[in-house]
Amino acid sequence: ETELLRERTEELARLNRELNSQYRDLQATESALREANMELQMKMEIDPLTGLLNNQRIYEKLQGYVDNSRENKEPLSVIMFDIDHFKK
Repeated sequence: ETELLRERTEELARLNRELNSQYRDLQATESALREANMELQMKMEIDPLTGLLNNQRIYEKLQGYVDNSRENKEPLSVIMFDIDHFKK
């Protein structure tokens, strides 16, 4: 009976080490995925040619400024330029 208990204890210890190893691997994978997602998010928001926010992000930010201006009853001025054929 003592031998069986020892064997079971060793088996549990081995399984625990294996589980901990898998957990560390999953943590590393999750970290890599988070980093990749952040990079993809940046690529979706930033124009690669100019390094500036794309139109959608500009309008989202502008809406935030407009909302803030209304809430605080402060004036807001905006100047936008549309440069035709800029990327040519």
